[in-house]
Amino acid sequence: PVEIGNRVWYDVNRNGVQDAAEPGINGIVLHLIDKATSTTVGSTTTSNGGQYYFNNSNVPTGLLPLHAYEVR
Repeated sequence: PVEIGNRVWYDVNRNGVQDAAEPGINGIVLHLIDKATSTTVGSTTTSNGGQYYFNNSNVPTGLLPLHAYEVR
């Protein structure tokens, strides 16, 4: 199955690179937008050190392979 996700973190040195010592941020609400229709297809909240994933468990219509999505 297709899955989109990773980690939201605080970029302490503001270099745009996720460094090992930079902490993840819990409690951030993220929305997955279908770029073809500009509609929200799923939402999730970061936890466990800023981790998040979009997959069939939180995207009711499922994720399409080779499809354009945006995380906001």
